[in-house]
Amino acid sequence: GSLLQFIFYGYSFMWLGVAIGLTLLFVNVQNEASYVDMLSGLFNRQYLNKLLLHINNTAGVPAGIMLDIDSFKNINDKFGHIAGDDAIAAAGKILRTAVGEKGTIFRYGGDEFIILMHINSQKEIEEMIESVKTQATLFNESEDRPYKISFSIGYSIYEIKHDSIDDFLKKMDASMYEDKKRKISEGTIPDRRRR
Repeated sequence: GSLLQFIFYGYSFMWLGVAIGLTLLFVNVQNEASYVDMLSGLFNRQYLNKLLLHINNTAGVPAGIMLDIDSFKNINDKFGHIAGDDAIAAAGKILRTAVGEKGTIFRYGGDEFIILMHINSQKEIEEMIESVKTQATLFNESEDRPYKISFSIGYSIYEIKHDSIDDFLKKMDASMYEDKKRKISEGTIPDRRRR
């Protein structure tokens, strides 16, 4: 096409088109990179906030699962911050494998993560939680790391007529901390407050 343009018009727009295409590609890559947490490889909180603004514009009932790495402070204290960073990256890998295309995963902050889904029944949330636990167990059995990864997990279903986005996040957070309190009382994870 460039050759024909040159023959008939004496000049070609090919390089202009390539330059515009590369510029648009660069802008798109930069925009996407601004929404990805580099350590975990998951979407970041900024992108979560953007999606939450449009949460009720999609099919299915919006639901969220909040996860917190158990004893993460102990991993940092005992094995160092490089191991802590590795644990965050490993958690991202576990969650990507467990969730697949069934939801969107975010690093909420520190060692906390959120999975957003659209569900037709509560059973789908329970199945997702089991999938996460299974993948964490498989990781712990197959990877030679000085630490083990498990999660305290809570969830919430977004009630469009009654919940604000803050209510939705607070319910997830409260549910996750109930799971963490249960694990502390059972002795399956140490109580950080007793140090």
